[in-house]
Amino acid sequence: MNRNLTTAKNFAVDILKTVREPWIVLDTNLRIKSANEVFYKTFRTSEAAIENKSLLSFGSRDWNLPKLERLLKKVLNEKTTIKDYEITQEFPVLGER
Repeated sequence: MNRNLTTAKNFAVDILKTVREPWIVLDTNLRIKSANEVFYKTFRTSEAAIENKSLLSFGSRDWNLPKLERLLKKVLNEKTTIKDYEITQEFPVLGER
């Protein structure tokens, strides 16, 4: 990878890690590439537990929501962004998130 691109990517990741809301980065196959500490804390998980795992099979498949999968695939296919969209899910141990 180009050194400037690597530096820019690392800078962007460092900035995102300061966000106070949980976030994850997915690849084109909806596999989790990274997340911030707020995500790990909110969903009681760790980098080792989720890295390179499919979002849809993460945990007890709690994220396997057809509406979410359609939305994410639309974003990937149409190269669009999601803004002000919220999904609420009841997690067995965590409650509603």
